[in-house]
Amino acid sequence: MVGLDGRFKRVTAVFPKDFADMKVTFSNGEVIHCHHNHEWVIEYHSGYTHKQRIMTAGEMYERFQANDGYRIGSNGKKSYRFKLPCRIPMEGTLKDLPVAPYT
Repeated sequence: MVGLDGRFKRVTAVFPKDFADMKVTFSNGEVIHCHHNHEWVIEYHSGYTHKQRIMTAGEMYERFQANDGYRIGSNGKKSYRFKLPCRIPMEGTLKDLPVAPYT
């Protein structure tokens, strides 16, 4: 796994693949499946303030259900309160692997 700083991190726990109970759809149309306790480092936008914090997928879902996951601006456009922060490029070297990843 790669952290926000672009460096590799040790994975200490992995949930079973069939444990995903939520579907997350990003504004670019990308979809992933995760469990409701999956933690995300996000930028939370509230008015003019932007705070980086950790929220679970379940917490964000509850905010959307309460109509607090986005706001409608004076121009009528939807502005989401939760955004993934920009990532620093990954550090590492390109290597040939004996087995294809994700197989």
